[in-house]
Amino acid sequence: YKSFAATNFGVLCDAVELPNGDLVITGSASDSATNKQAIWLLRTDAFGCLQAGCYPLNTIQIEPIQPFALQAYPNPTSANITLQSNNGSLLQGSVQVYNAQGQIVYSIIQNLASATIQIPLNTQATGLYYVRYTNAINKGVSTLKVLKE
Repeated sequence: YKSFAATNFGVLCDAVELPNGDLVITGSASDSATNKQAIWLLRTDAFGCLQAGCYPLNTIQIEPIQPFALQAYPNPTSANITLQSNNGSLLQGSVQVYNAQGQIVYSIIQNLASATIQIPLNTQATGLYYVRYTNAINKGVSTLKVLKE
């Protein structure tokens, strides 16, 4: 971190979680005007409190975004591919198809939930393509490789 005073500068060096959930944090601070430096060590409980009996007022739980599991078939293909979720979920989101040079060769936004999405590759050259699907509901992303013969 850097403090707001022009002559002060601080560095967070390390933060370690102990087996009981407590945190030990170390760092240093210096003042360029006085040329003084201080090294500090801070220990908090699992709630981030410096003294016993302090508890957070609000807590939130953050759930990680899971990638959306997809399959593309037929793969390899000579014409079109079909995207379908591995767990039978309906697809609603955006699809971009990239060629091996990283250029977008096809893009679609699937506004209505559907069991499958058709991707036309019949006009594309043979080669490797990357299909990227972004779920509109939870923003999960899945990327597949597809071979066009």
